Amino acid sequence: MKVLIVIDMQNDFIDGSLGTKEALAIVDKVADKIKMARDAGQMVIFTRDTHHQNYLETQEVKISVDAGCCACVSPESHKTALASMKLCQINVTGEE
Repeated sequence: MKVLIVIDMQNDFIDGSLGTKEALAIVDKVADKIKMARDAGQMVIFTRDTHHQNYLETQEVKISVDAGCCACVSPESHKTALASMKLCQINVTGEE
């Protein structure tokens, strides 16, 4: 049996306090994927998290990473990893 798990695809992460243009850009694709799974008789499971308007000011999101203490295979993959962290609201410090 195939199962589609949709993780945290909810308003808060789309156009709420944690929303981004990147999240908005995938809404239709995710909706299509859910429809295809349901049409195929697959189980679809959704996860959900809750945040209030001041979420970005709470302790939970105050995560920092020192770029000088992270290593990747190449300089390009290092930049990609740091960019991904920033998309997840991780504060990246120590960049040159």
